[in-house]
Amino acid sequence: MNLVNSQDLLDVYYRVSRKGIGSIAERLHLGRRARVEAAWDGSETAPKFWTNIDSVRRTLNERVTGDPSVEPLRWFAAQYLAPLPALRALSLGSGAGRVEIELSAMCRFSSLEGIEISRKLTAEANAQAEREGRRELRFLCGDILHMELSQSAYDLVFAHHSLHHFANVAAVLARAKKALKPKGLLAFEEYVGPNRFQWRPEQLRVMNELLKKIPARYRRRYGLSAEKTRVKAPGLLRMVISDPSEAVDSEAILPYVRQNFDIVEMKAIGGTISQALFHDIAHNFDDPEALPFVKMVMDEERRLIEDGTLQSDFVFVVARA
Repeated sequence: MNLVNSQDLLDVYYRVSRKGIGSIAERLHLGRRARVEAAWDGSETAPKFWTNIDSVRRTLNERVTGDPSVEPLRWFAAQYLAPLPALRALSLGSGAGRVEIELSAMCRFSSLEGIEISRKLTAEANAQAEREGRRELRFLCGDILHMELSQSAYDLVFAHHSLHHFANVAAVLARAKKALKPKGLLAFEEYVGPNRFQWRPEQLRVMNELLKKIPARYRRRYGLSAEKTRVKAPGLLRMVISDPSEAVDSEAILPYVRQNFDIVEMKAIGGTISQALFHDIAHNFDDPEALPFVKMVMDEERRLIEDGTLQSDFVFVVARA
């Protein structure tokens, strides 16, 4: 069992060097829900993630929309929502409301309600909606499994990188289906890969083979002098301590949707190799001379997904109840 490894020690060092030892000790004394809230209240904004690389984002856009300059959210709104009037929608895990505010500007909603577990983010979302005059938006703080939801009331239930944070995703999706009108839409952009980011052996093999082909100057870890020499799955202990909700039941998302909804479209976004490989080193790829190495990774990821060797760890799905 992958309980703790050297990558975890590096991550702890990185956190302590930036936020102090108290940031670790504090998490150890919090209950599960409090740790989840704390993780989202202080979510990372450093440029260390795969999607911080512009050419990666453009590649992901193209995989969903066919156009590197068109983001999936805009494609979805234009294809499925714009022709419809006075939509009533529900967003699961709405965070600070950024996606919901963007979506409301693209379509006509009579109401768009967001549910979020973080009180801080819920307050931020409501404040931003008020500043922008979006009266159709309302953000509620709570757990969807313990909240009253109107039955057969919504035209759309939407989730943006939030479903993989639910511990019982089947129960969440069952409630979503009951809340939808007949033939209502369920749509999500989501991580559906291995639970707790416990990468499969073939994934890790490819990641590490490709990492070795990238020059050392592009493998410098963000905020550290260390060079990234190997990709490892994060230790389970660190995952649970830092955020018990992270990828807790991600593998269950697609099986439930396939069995209980009619899938209209499923777009393979990728991320199977690029997410973990570029983590902590993404900031190095602003250099134009580094772009061939980004292309190398993204092309190989696409090839392995298209030939069935690997699955796509991220998908954009549109389905009907």
